[in-house]
Amino acid sequence: MLKEPVRSVRTEAARILACIPETLFTLEELNLFQREFEQLKLRYTSNLDRPEFHLSLGNLAENRNLPERAEKDYRQAIFRKSTYVPVRMNLATLLSRRGRNEDAEKILRKAAEL
Repeated sequence: MLKEPVRSVRTEAARILACIPETLFTLEELNLFQREFEQLKLRYTSNLDRPEFHLSLGNLAENRNLPERAEKDYRQAIFRKSTYVPVRMNLATLLSRRGRNEDAEKILRKAAEL
């Protein structure tokens, strides 16, 4: 799907493949993936005034095993719209997986308030 003529198909394939370790790609596949992954990120970063796109970037970062980047993206989404509960859920889950349960609990309590 990374070679499809339709860009949205290629970028969606890159989104789905983002959780696959790069070592499982052939060199050609890796080059195709990286190109389309950058296009996907560009699509998200062109709308950073909306929290949904920060959430999407956070999801991508998590899929690429970049938890620090994901946390920054999730927190930026909260900064953009403090009442956006879905991103709080993702952030709490991420923090909990990283052993930061007290921080995760605070975020979940705030989500419950909202």
